[in-house]
Amino acid sequence: MTVEYSEAGSNIRSQEEDTVYCLEVFLQESEDKKTKTSLGDFLTFVTGADSIPPLGFSNQIHIIFFSKERKMRGYPTASTCGLDLHLPRGYDDPLEFTTLMEEAIINGKGFGKL
Repeated sequence: MTVEYSEAGSNIRSQEEDTVYCLEVFLQESEDKKTKTSLGDFLTFVTGADSIPPLGFSNQIHIIFFSKERKMRGYPTASTCGLDLHLPRGYDDPLEFTTLMEEAIINGKGFGKL
């Protein structure tokens, strides 16, 4: 994965690093089967594919951040064509982030899979 961070030393950068830490915890717990979703579910959410193609993907997953509105849950979204994962800044609680990520994956129907 590549991460598009803000300027080093800024408050926004610190919030982005917190979110990336929560993502890393989420991915590890998904691998350990401690979440409601699997790594395969995450891969499908971000890429639209349920497995890695034989020749791999044309580029890496690219993480882009956005600022969520106060008192609102900024759900992660993905652009599967560009392999872009849009994450909200400012999550520093891995449990809260895991819940948010699980909800985004489970409720994101994707490609007409209703």
